[in-house]
Amino acid sequence: AQQVLVGVQTRLPLRLARGIPTKALEAMAMEKTLLATPEALMGIIPYEGFRPIAASTREEFVEASLAILAAPPLPDRKARECVLQNYSWETNLRRLNDLLFGTSSPQPRTHPPTQS
Repeated sequence: AQQVLVGVQTRLPLRLARGIPTKALEAMAMEKTLLATPEALMGIIPYEGFRPIAASTREEFVEASLAILAAPPLPDRKARECVLQNYSWETNLRRLNDLLFGTSSPQPRTHPPTQS
């Protein structure tokens, strides 16, 4: 049963979460069903079609886990799309470039003229 549980879903029962839990992104990239506390989901950018399961209490986690095991969902392709579109290195480096240079294209470095 434990193998099935690990293969079907990823659980993040975090009460205290800052930013985006890496485990959430890893599960999403692997198209796993994501079951997490609302706190663990706060840093994830909403994406059309991606529907993580939020559970606040121990009882809600147990109920949702059992429901997932009883009827294993198909791979969550929208979760993977969300990661690829919003959290890839390319996407984040482009955002960093925009912040630093105001454009998506890298700007050439200019050095002060050398003194002879």
